[in-house]
Amino acid sequence: MFSDKARPAMTTLTRGQNSWVNFSGANDESNQLFKEARNLRKAGKHSEAKAISTKAIDSFKFAEQKLGFLPDKFNRILEKRSTKIGGIIAGTQYSGMTVAEILNTPKGREFLRKAGYFN
Repeated sequence: MFSDKARPAMTTLTRGQNSWVNFSGANDESNQLFKEARNLRKAGKHSEAKAISTKAIDSFKFAEQKLGFLPDKFNRILEKRSTKIGGIIAGTQYSGMTVAEILNTPKGREFLRKAGYFN
């Protein structure tokens, strides 16, 4: 989808920053507030839910822009990674996809595990 020169920048901007936002713990409090607001909405307490949602949005943190790239292993298209994996995915529904793209498919993680990409 992206050229070899653009792929590292796009991977860092999307995968790297998304991982920080969702898994660093920086937004644990905001995520808890969003959960409380959902529960209030389910209980029919919409005005309370709106107030808590606003607080959650106001406290939500986004990753700072960084100058740099994630390690190369996150940017490779699998056919270019190794002959073994390239041979395994050639002619499959995953042909030409990056690791991140395959992981976003319903059975991608299982496929990559069987292919020997990771344990």
